Amino acid sequence: MDHESTEEEFDERRMKLTDLEMAISKSQSQVRDNLNLVIERGDKLEDLEDKSLQLSKTSNTFYKTSRQVRRRMWWKKVKMNLIIFLIFCLFLWFVLSLACGFDFHQCRS
Repeated sequence: MDHESTEEEFDERRMKLTDLEMAISKSQSQVRDNLNLVIERGDKLEDLEDKSLQLSKTSNTFYKTSRQVRRRMWWKKVKMNLIIFLIFCLFLWFVLSLACGFDFHQCRS
C-alpha cells in the first residue's frame, strides 16, 4: 500500500506541475499578446500624431491661401468699382457736353 500511495502522490504532483506549467505558459502568452497590443497602440499613436501634424500644416496652408484669395478679390472689387465710376464720369461728361457743347460755352451764361 505504501507503494501505491507514493505513486498516487507522484501522479498528483505531476498533474499539479503540469497544471502549473500550463498556467505559466498561458500567462506568458497573455503577456506577449499584451506587449504586441501595446506596440500596435504605439504605432497607431505615431500614425495619429503624423496625421495631426499633416492636418495642422494643411490648415496653415489653407489659411494663408484663403487670405491671399480674399485680398485678390478685394482688389478686383476696388478696380471694378473704379472702372464703373470712371465710365459713369465719362458718360456724365458726354451727356453734359451734348447739352452744353464740348467746351461748355452754352452752360456758362
